[in-house]
Amino acid sequence: MVEQETDKLSKDSGTDITATPRFTAALVELVYRQLADVGEDLELFAKHAKRKTIIPDDLFMVSRKNDALRELLKDHLQYLERGSGDVNNGHSNPPVSDSDEPFSDLSQP
Repeated sequence: MVEQETDKLSKDSGTDITATPRFTAALVELVYRQLADVGEDLELFAKHAKRKTIIPDDLFMVSRKNDALRELLKDHLQYLERGSGDVNNGHSNPPVSDSDEPFSDLSQP
């Protein structure tokens, strides 16, 4: 994924952009730690509510300071609730964005 994005950036900017293996490893470590923290927070929110199951409200609590992410999650939940994208039935997930640009929706106010 990192290689694909750097290739795209190179083409778009007209310069040679690469990611070293060290950078890629650091990025993987950063993402892993972030996801581990989110998972721990989700567990703690559920436990605080005296539940053993994590529910969407827990995820909204974790994302409460990121309005763009919260809106994406709400949209995706509504999509799933309509029955169009139950991931357990092998249906495809909805497009998160009309743009092919990574994080394009997150930069909007």
